[in-house]
Amino acid sequence: MDWCEPRDLRDWFNRFFSLRSLTFILIVLLLAVFEFRFDWMEKALGSYLSTTNRQRPETGDIWETAHDTQQARNSLDEITVDREALQRNARGALDLSDVISYIADNQSVMISPDHFRSLYMKLPSGIASRIIPPNELLQLLGEKEWERTYFRKFGNQLTIYLINRSNRVLREIVVADSTLVQIERRKIVFNGSLEEWGTSPDRIYPADRFFYALDSLPEDVQAEILAQPEEILNAGGRLVRVGFPPQLQTVWVDIGFELDDGSQRQVIVLPAREWALWRLRSVMENMAAGFAPISPGQEARTEP
Repeated sequence: MDWCEPRDLRDWFNRFFSLRSLTFILIVLLLAVFEFRFDWMEKALGSYLSTTNRQRPETGDIWETAHDTQQARNSLDEITVDREALQRNARGALDLSDVISYIADNQSVMISPDHFRSLYMKLPSGIASRIIPPNELLQLLGEKEWERTYFRKFGNQLTIYLINRSNRVLREIVVADSTLVQIERRKIVFNGSLEEWGTSPDRIYPADRFFYALDSLPEDVQAEILAQPEEILNAGGRLVRVGFPPQLQTVWVDIGFELDDGSQRQVIVLPAREWALWRLRSVMENMAAGFAPISPGQEARTEP
């Protein structure tokens, strides 16, 4: 009969005030009192969540914000470390080509004026003058306003800013791409003759014929063919022959300059612009037949 609906008010009263009902109500009241007094349910739930926290996935806006913040901090730390390494390498660079090689696209680096001057003095005079004339550099040093040298690379263009203490740009230098290539491409020294270097005999010419044709070209074209004559002068020996590559199909090509010091032959390889070298070859092919290509040992019998 306990599972059926009470039929009158007396049955409702008897069931409500039965021992079982009163015991249930007392237990509920005790639990409520203990909960409000000791917060045992929250503590038990918190302990359970803390114990199983590692096994639950990290979801929600708070977790996502924390992850994004940590990733941003890690990226900032990497950028800071890379920046410090770049500055450290630039300060220890021994020549300008090293500084340029350290700078990636859309990056920058800063060195002192004295360091820039030492790197500038190591460049061939022709290339150095393209960056900034020596008298202008001397004037900037004499005015004592130049505080920092700022390099910035964007694509194939390198820009150098000479900055004073107030962060005002004293001079902005845009280095041409041709000058940049000649700075980055160092000379190659090969012990042997042009034939041993790999030049075909029909592309080898006596040095006097080369310079006779070179002298007939405008100065800007000459600079694109032989921008670093100091590299040949400093090598020692007598320049006897010049070798061209078989085909001129790239923007930059290598020219071999063969020197003889009396005991051995040496080839110094320098870069030249393809279009300028093509003009030089056109002039040389139209010259007198007395300047025919020669082989080693015949330089002394060549007519000027």
